[in-house]
Amino acid sequence: MSLFNSGATGRRALNRVTLTAARWPLRMCAQAEGRPLGVPTQAQSQAFLLSVLLSVALTLGLSVSIRPAQADDAPRPSADGFPNRSMTLIVPSGPGGPLDITARLIAPGLSRGLGQPVVVENRPGASNKIAVQALLRAPRDGHTIAVVSPAAMTINPLIDPNAGWDPLRDFTLLSYAVDTPAVVAVHPSVPARTLAQFVTWANSTATPVSYGTGGTGTSTHLSTFELLSRLGVKSTHVPYKGDPPAFADLLSGQIQVMVQIVGIVKPYVDAGRLVALASSGTERAALMPDLPTYRETGIAALAEASYNVWLGFVAANGIPASVQVTLQDAINRALRQSDVLEAYRVKGFRVVGAPAAQFATILRAEIERNRHTIEAGNIHVE
Repeated sequence: MSLFNSGATGRRALNRVTLTAARWPLRMCAQAEGRPLGVPTQAQSQAFLLSVLLSVALTLGLSVSIRPAQADDAPRPSADGFPNRSMTLIVPSGPGGPLDITARLIAPGLSRGLGQPVVVENRPGASNKIAVQALLRAPRDGHTIAVVSPAAMTINPLIDPNAGWDPLRDFTLLSYAVDTPAVVAVHPSVPARTLAQFVTWANSTATPVSYGTGGTGTSTHLSTFELLSRLGVKSTHVPYKGDPPAFADLLSGQIQVMVQIVGIVKPYVDAGRLVALASSGTERAALMPDLPTYRETGIAALAEASYNVWLGFVAANGIPASVQVTLQDAINRALRQSDVLEAYRVKGFRVVGAPAAQFATILRAEIERNRHTIEAGNIHVE
């Protein structure tokens, strides 16, 4: 059973959590609404972490110990002796978000594969700048890596002149790790059950459609603006301080539409509290196989459209080539552990583990698309 130890330090400015050997808890906490879930399997226990904020234990910076569970976990020593000390995995957000949970899911397998402890270090704030700058200041020996999203790599460098990094020049790309499609979701009061009906309705009303996002210049802002622009829909952007309050207002009908990842939307669609109109991936979402993709809606403007939310791993540019290879191998082996695969699958994420060259191609294409969207929408941060 996993061991939680608060120690004597209590809350820390940086939430450092060392993950070593023991099992994930076999008994889940209650869901957000407070309903007991009984005793799940190990994979279900990890899957729970993908949809609910981490417990108070993680918020306080507790240590979580995990036992090895996979035969492929054995460390593969590098010819140059890397790593020779503990690893730091930087997260550009606080505990509980997708970046943090991804780091904590992969850290046990990464630790076993590298034969060294992996310390997850949360560095939230300043639109990813605190985390990215910490990564770029660290010794370029591969012992410090980070989990990143489009915010750090394809958006902030374009909209924030003070970001201070080039996503294609300043990083060693390690793995395009996972991705998931988003879903166009509307409140049931909107008289549309398909995306084509939504466009017809939106263009027949005198008031622009209100859409919510996690803030100006976020990935939800850019993806929603791009979609509605393609559709020719008149709209009003309602920015929030993060996705959760925006999603809460969608559920209450304060806003009419939001584009959010499938794993978050699905339970509310199943409960009849939201209506799903289309998914953004090139293929149908595994969690919602009856939902058409953008390209399947029959809308000409979306014939080539697609969009996935992704998470990846990077180091600072300049680490030794042999270290890059070792890290890529360890990350991708950790991603392929059966419990990690299942944890992602049940929440709609696809494990990809794409190598650096493919990651770079994806980044270049997304940077160009985002640059066009930012210019078209005159999107900027104050």
